[in-house]
Amino acid sequence: MKLTRQHFEFIADEFAPLLGWANDAETMTDALRKTNPNFDADKFKKRALKNWEAKAEREGLYNE
Repeated sequence: MKLTRQHFEFIADEFAPLLGWANDAETMTDALRKTNPNFDADKFKKRALKNWEAKAEREGLYNE
């Protein structure tokens, strides 16, 4: 299956915040890297972490 940018954006926005730990974004990124040779892993990981951190801050679970 070849995922598209729209798929990656949806995953980063909707599923990344559901991860238990921020470092799980790395595991997710590695898995998604296999789905498309044009996958921008750095861009995805930044977006996923941004969304994870926003949710964690709202819930009081993450402090910088």
